[in-house]
Amino acid sequence: MVFPINRKCAGLLSSLIASSLFFTLNASAQNDFSFPVHIGDSVDKVKAELNTDVNPEPYHNPVKLPAYIPDPMSGKTVIDLRTKGISIFFSSYGTVEAIRFDVPFSAPILGVYLGENLDQVVSKLGPPLRQIGISKHYISYMYVLNDQSYIHFNMVEQAVQSVVLTK
Repeated sequence: MVFPINRKCAGLLSSLIASSLFFTLNASAQNDFSFPVHIGDSVDKVKAELNTDVNPEPYHNPVKLPAYIPDPMSGKTVIDLRTKGISIFFSSYGTVEAIRFDVPFSAPILGVYLGENLDQVVSKLGPPLRQIGISKHYISYMYVLNDQSYIHFNMVEQAVQSVVLTK
């Protein structure tokens, strides 16, 4: 049996099919990211993979909290490889909680380079899962990296300023 479809429904249906095809085609790019450190890795594994002797330092919360509010960053640490533009954040248990890439990191991340604009990101990865507006000039675009991680492209003044992998 064939059901008649009006033009409005046909247009909506074709848009949905096209966007799902676009996302499917671009979703393969999400599997192209390769970095030797992963969420959940230990400090020792990170140091070995990144060939560094830098030890984790306490991560200080940039926000001053009232004395009666416990600091959620208490016990957390970071290995900050400033000359490489890589920061590895560890939980209080000593496992990787987040990975951040900043300039001077120059390799593409899922085909996206630091400094590219939103149109370039969307053309390579498709529409983001979520847009998080931190301020008028600072917006984070979140994508699913894999079943265990998200990737955030943080835009400042319409350009990718940093990229952060999180759980």
